[in-house]
Amino acid sequence: MDYTPISPFQRPLTCAHLTDAAGPESLPEPMPELDKWALFRELTVARDAFGVSSRELTVLQALLSFHPSATLGRGPMVVFPSNRAICERLNGMACSTMRRHLSRLVEAGLLIRRDSPNGKRYVRRGAAVPTAFGFDLSPLPRMSARILSAANAAREAERALRAQRETVSLMRRDLAALLALAEAHGVPDAPLADLCLLTARALRRKLTTEKLDEIQAELTAAIDGIQRKLGPVIAADSGSSDAQNEQHQQRTEIDHSVPVQQIAENPAQDCTLLCLTENCPSLETFNPEPIQSWPDLHAAADRLCASMGIDRPAWEEARQRMGATHASVAVVSMLERFSEIRSPGAYLRALAKRAMEGRFDGAGMIAALAKRRACLLP
Repeated sequence: MDYTPISPFQRPLTCAHLTDAAGPESLPEPMPELDKWALFRELTVARDAFGVSSRELTVLQALLSFHPSATLGRGPMVVFPSNRAICERLNGMACSTMRRHLSRLVEAGLLIRRDSPNGKRYVRRGAAVPTAFGFDLSPLPRMSARILSAANAAREAERALRAQRETVSLMRRDLAALLALAEAHGVPDAPLADLCLLTARALRRKLTTEKLDEIQAELTAAIDGIQRKLGPVIAADSGSSDAQNEQHQQRTEIDHSVPVQQIAENPAQDCTLLCLTENCPSLETFNPEPIQSWPDLHAAADRLCASMGIDRPAWEEARQRMGATHASVAVVSMLERFSEIRSPGAYLRALAKRAMEGRFDGAGMIAALAKRRACLLP
């Protein structure tokens, strides 16, 4: 008479063994037949919910590779490879390490050991139904609903975390802009400047939701504080004449009559710099720090050259012939049209040559960017 043992060979009994021993009548419905690799990918996403590491999942992946079918849920689901065969499939993982990972998978309920009387793994084919001793993969399809639910929850948590990081990054940028405005009006705030710097450093690391909540609360308080400090300044500015307001509003638009070099020499006309950064969204991808001045743009363009494949001699030649500001405007404008430029280095040299001939218009390039972006926006 065939007997299926509950307890493994010389090992502790787990809850997974008891669940399995209860028989199929304990299950609310038959096990679904699922693509084993699709289910494994979902388990990889949901691994934290089951308390298993990526290394342990690598061992499970190797065991799944010994299962002859592409699906789980129908037919035999016991695989019986030797320790040596498993380690070979794991690219030479130490046997002791592999056994430790196997134990964690069993403890997590993702595997069940089906041990023979002597603890060996093999299949007995003499009976009408072959009996296999090894690792039973049936918990995977039985837990499929839980695995899929945990994977969806993990993806949702990741999306929420990413959105929270973006919010904190935008708040840090706003704080930096407010601090620059406060310093320009003679009311600097060193502690808040330190907070802005520390936040930028923290965002380079992987942060938990709790840590992001803490940073967001600090930034909220900091922004509120600096806005209150700037209240009198804003009120004084709002009392200026209508003519001044009208002149300021005109500067907010692109002023093609003002050469870029003159703007660089006159910080009061940084509106063209604002137009450049607003109409080149790709710049933020390569330079997450806010561009608040022409020297900031010069430094950003210097870093961009390597990413765009512009060699150092071409960049230095452009700086000498065009000036740092014109060369930086050219590089940033090229970034927005990067997919259309076959050779960025040669293109920059051609622009430098045009500048030497007096035929380069930096403000015109900025205007072209604004027109291009206006066409792309819905």
